[in-house]
Amino acid sequence: MKRNYAREVLIVIFTMIMLLALMIGIFSLRASAQSTYKASAQSFVEIKGTSTLHDWSMKSNDVQLSVSFTEDSQHQINGLNNLTLVIPVNSLKSTEGSMMDNKAYKALKAEQCPQIVFRANSGKVTRNGNTYQISAVGNLTIAGVMHVVTVNAVCKVVDNNRLLCSGDKPIDMTDYRVTPPTFMGLMKTGKEVTIHFNVDLFSTDGLSFNNR
Repeated sequence: MKRNYAREVLIVIFTMIMLLALMIGIFSLRASAQSTYKASAQSFVEIKGTSTLHDWSMKSNDVQLSVSFTEDSQHQINGLNNLTLVIPVNSLKSTEGSMMDNKAYKALKAEQCPQIVFRANSGKVTRNGNTYQISAVGNLTIAGVMHVVTVNAVCKVVDNNRLLCSGDKPIDMTDYRVTPPTFMGLMKTGKEVTIHFNVDLFSTDGLSFNNR
């Protein structure tokens, strides 16, 4: 029986093409992989300001944050494509007690705008060992007023599958039509504040930096 060499050659070529396509597909999938993180209960956001008497701060442990990072083929974070941070205004508690809290809630229009929200759809990530420098551009909404801002953070790998991120964002509250509150006619707060955050992120995929 004569062998059909042409048919065998075609089968080999077709098999090689299919294997190549499969390898390209796997590489593309790995190169565009994503990992999702959420904030743990140890996270907090703190607003720090000044006044005519002394410095003050308001802190919230109710940090509702979810972020999706893109990863390279080695499963190292190389970009950010979705971040949502929500802070309920009434979760902020000051060092001056409930009277100051209520003044701040009124200034922040908590009844009409109960949340402080930051949303970003892009970000630059730079890696240095187990530390990532992240710069996210997004919309910050306070008291119903939105501005595009850049937020920078330093994230360190902790316990293999967690990221501890911290940073500071100075803002002028009058840009958001927030009138700096006064306290008993004696203390007048300044218009410039700093939003400090310390966020403990854990992988919702259960992945580890050491065994990916």
